Amino acid sequence: MKRNDLQGCLIDRRKTIESSDLGYPVSHYVKRVPGSRGASRLHPATITRWILKGVNTPIGRIRLEAKKVGVRWMITEADFAEFLAKLTAATLPDPPVGEPSVSPARRRKEIDAASRKLDELLKSRK
Repeated sequence: MKRNDLQGCLIDRRKTIESSDLGYPVSHYVKRVPGSRGASRLHPATITRWILKGVNTPIGRIRLEAKKVGVRWMITEADFAEFLAKLTAATLPDPPVGEPSVSPARRRKEIDAASRKLDELLKSRK
């Protein structure tokens, strides 16, 4: 490969990655979410499982997005908030259906009128 071809692939060493771009480690989120069954907080394995396997919901499996940095998983605030929002939306029942836009009596009249019109068209073809 020519040097010009590689220039687009080279990383500018002067740029540093901001810690806010990477997010926070699992331990940061473990302290923020209450545990269950009397525990004061979640176990780190729980959040790691959400990253690797996801959570089963009625609409399918939902995974927590994260970046692997060395040996640690890093999660951004936006990814964590999005995961919780998706999980909440997936487990809530569907919103109630509003009133029909057409009353049943009017709908019945429209069906009868369409049926009569169809009969007339079929009779005229014979």
